[in-house]
Amino acid sequence: MKLILIRHGESQANAGNVAPKNNLTKKGREQAQQLAEELREEKIDQIYCSDTERCLETMEAILGRRDEEINICLSKLISPKIKTEDYNKLQKRIKRFIDDLKIEFEKETVAIVSHQLVLGMFIYELTGKTERLGNGEVKTVVISNEEIKVMV
Repeated sequence: MKLILIRHGESQANAGNVAPKNNLTKKGREQAQQLAEELREEKIDQIYCSDTERCLETMEAILGRRDEEINICLSKLISPKIKTEDYNKLQKRIKRFIDDLKIEFEKETVAIVSHQLVLGMFIYELTGKTERLGNGEVKTVVISNEEIKVMV
């Protein structure tokens, strides 16, 4: 399986603005368009997207540059960490999500549009390494029976 981990573009909250926090800034919309161009030729079988506005805007930009039909699933499982959720619960949530993906999409390519902490937990759960994705950044992870490889 190939996982394409995509952090949403810069949002009002990331830029330190008060409201509306979930919408992308002008820079965030530009980042989303750059992502769309970068991923335009990439085969994607399924997209999972957090149901927050900033992730939806980023996903829509990516889909807007593509001709093929791609299955979309909006999922609270990859939504941001909530205040009442500790890191162990977040880690368990992401581990279960990854385990399901490995079964369902063994040979496919899955894109995930989500948030810094959630995507960092994906990388940690898969590789044991701590990594932070910046706004509008992509990290690709290839998972096979033999190894897990993070693409540069």
